[in-house]
Amino acid sequence: MNALSLFFACSAFLCLLMLPFLWPIQKKIGFLPSLISVIIVFSGVYLLYGIWGNMAGIESYYSKEQQAYRAKQHSIRPLLVQFRKAEQRYLLRVENNPKDREAWLNLGQIYLIQQEKERAEMAFTKAREAL
Repeated sequence: MNALSLFFACSAFLCLLMLPFLWPIQKKIGFLPSLISVIIVFSGVYLLYGIWGNMAGIESYYSKEQQAYRAKQHSIRPLLVQFRKAEQRYLLRVENNPKDREAWLNLGQIYLIQQEKERAEMAFTKAREAL
């Protein structure tokens, strides 16, 4: 669904919601003219926003690329949580046993994945010293 069709769907829904509030006007000028006036107002607002507003921002937000990017970010978050938990477990292991070579190696791998090169180098050095 692109931004234009989304806007018109929302406008139609808002028009239906506004009709009860226009009841006094409906009695004076009739149902169809009041409905047309509501549609004209929403269309005018949409056109003004299209001219002065950020239509490119709305369209890019709903673009397939942006939706795929947001889905990818959403799927990566659980992995980051798992990395943090694993990091805490291995830190606890090396705190209890500084000679735990496996824990130091795994910490180094976690730090490499997180692109923390200095911490990874330190962890690999400690793993080498634990031999």
